[in-house]
Amino acid sequence: MQQWYGRLCEFENSQIRLIHEASLRILEKVGVLLDHEVVLEKVRAAGAVVDVDKKVARFAPDWVEARLRTFKNACDRGLPGETLRCT
Repeated sequence: MQQWYGRLCEFENSQIRLIHEASLRILEKVGVLLDHEVVLEKVRAAGAVVDVDKKVARFAPDWVEARLRTFKNACDRGLPGETLRCT
């Protein structure tokens, strides 16, 4: 069985920030296809912009950022010799 050691992520912080900002633009402008009426209603109630006919939810960057802050350190994972931390 293969074991994973060493650096998990080779991106620089500036590169991660660019990916994050691009993701925020996609979530705001394009949105996410959610082919489930209950889920669409829940995200609409939480503040997303929902197009019911197209089954697409769009999320404002501030909305996404606020939710990400609630997950701070929620996905810490220990790996042999390394820890992956979502901060």
